[in-house]
Amino acid sequence: MPAGQTRPAGVFGGTCAAVFTVDEVGAAVGAAVASSETARNVLLAGDPAFAAVPARGGIDCLWSENESLTGAYVAAVVLAAASVKNVHADEVSCYGADVPDPAQSGSCRVSATVGGYWLSAVVHTAVGTINDDTRTAVATLLATFSGRARAAGTPVTVVTPSGAWQREDCATLSDAAHVTDAISSPGLTVLSGDTAGGEAAQGRYSALESAGVFACSWSQSPTPTGQIGSFSIILLPGGSWAQGDVALKTGAKVVSISGVERATRIPNEGGGYTFDVFDGVNWLQLSTNATTESDLDRLTPAIPALVNALNAA
Repeated sequence: MPAGQTRPAGVFGGTCAAVFTVDEVGAAVGAAVASSETARNVLLAGDPAFAAVPARGGIDCLWSENESLTGAYVAAVVLAAASVKNVHADEVSCYGADVPDPAQSGSCRVSATVGGYWLSAVVHTAVGTINDDTRTAVATLLATFSGRARAAGTPVTVVTPSGAWQREDCATLSDAAHVTDAISSPGLTVLSGDTAGGEAAQGRYSALESAGVFACSWSQSPTPTGQIGSFSIILLPGGSWAQGDVALKTGAKVVSISGVERATRIPNEGGGYTFDVFDGVNWLQLSTNATTESDLDRLTPAIPALVNALNAA
């Protein structure tokens, strides 16, 4: 890890409870909730897309009535407004039930900046509530947030470190790295990947953009004998601070790949492997459904080829 390359300090001490307590959220949304902070911290450190929030010094929080998110919950991202692009204007936009329905609930998106801290959140109140109930819950939570943000002092601005890779068009990157030649699979085609799918607080999307996260995937079908069928990458420029967290993943094994500074190979639960590659201040994660050592050996040259192209860009 480059000297001084450590995980950026999180706002509010990096702790979700410093923004809202479990009891405060539960009282606002009308249901008993639990915080998923511990479990989410593991996810945030292990996936470059989710790690975009802590990479910008933010905290990504979830308080929920159940794990399936079919009841009341608050999903919130808090960032220093100066650490990200495209901070949304203050607003409360509701899209849930307008009339009581025993199977529906009120739901609102929230954005508010106070004292240099940007809170964005998705708030669902208990089943059977309506949007007006959620607006009341939001008002309560925003009053709490405003007081704590003003008391917290000016937040530290996180900037992208020197040497961070730049976001690249996937086809351009593939051509520059000569990927298909490197792994002797000329039939592969490349597409841009989605790093921001699903419902989430707006702060996560802003963190992804600001951190320069991008993803690409290669595939071909049918797969000729002796060639690679598919693989994908996702990159967090400036994300080398995550290598200590990655090393703690189940089954993580440091492997030697010529041309890169550090690589860890981890078996996927559903089969295949993930390579977490750290070079300079950067993090590249490559995933494949390949399971045999011969296929993995055939795919591995794509890693230094991509890293070299990114460093040269």
